[in-house]
Amino acid sequence: MASAGRFALVTGGRQGIGAAVVRRLAEKGYSVAVADLPNRDETEEKAGVVPAGGAFFGCNVGDAEDVARAMGEVHAWVAECDPERSVGALDVVVNSAGVTRDAMALKVESATWDAVMEINLRGSFLMVRLKEASEGEWAGEQAIVNMSSIVALHGNVGQTAYCASKAGVVGMTKALAKELAPSGIRVNAVAPGFIATPMTAAVPDKVMAMMRQQIPLGEVGEADDIAAVVEFLASRDARYVTGAVIEATGGLFM
Repeated sequence: MASAGRFALVTGGRQGIGAAVVRRLAEKGYSVAVADLPNRDETEEKAGVVPAGGAFFGCNVGDAEDVARAMGEVHAWVAECDPERSVGALDVVVNSAGVTRDAMALKVESATWDAVMEINLRGSFLMVRLKEASEGEWAGEQAIVNMSSIVALHGNVGQTAYCASKAGVVGMTKALAKELAPSGIRVNAVAPGFIATPMTAAVPDKVMAMMRQQIPLGEVGEADDIAAVVEFLASRDARYVTGAVIEATGGLFM
């Protein structure tokens, strides 16, 4: 479904699933703002992070002041692109920024726990809250898509902090869906399974081979598989879908 004239913001859009979502939405006609930690070595345009017609905004999503600054810049960019917009500067927000710091529960340090919660859970909350605060009342026909994980629903050894943060995203998504439904704002989450990304690249080959055997479709997913689900949830084709957690796992844990 073409989405010309619509604006989207994707956090964690430099690599992995976030980058795939940026590409997918740009292909569908969205003007995409990418929010991520800036690359010190080269410009985001040279790194291929920013699609045509889009923009990059350096931002630590776990820092409330940084989010406020970045969101102000995002709304200024939208106003510059489309001066006739009076409300609802962003049509879609995709909270894809995430980190993992794997360790057995008894060995997880408090600082590690806080760092995972700050980006994965607090960061998603701040992006939504600051969007609302910066615009006053929400305008209808908007969508929020939060990135959770299948381990939020089933757990995983050595990922207590990550599982807890992503489970929090599920609860937040459902609460927001109920709060914002009267304004026509849809809020959904995607729970990916094992996806080939930089985050999973560190998993030993032996472990990945074992996981493939547990996936009914017989293969690890690609970031583009998740981006396709996000694009659907962001589009008007999903007008009757809210509060949902879509599992994209190849059938894992059926």
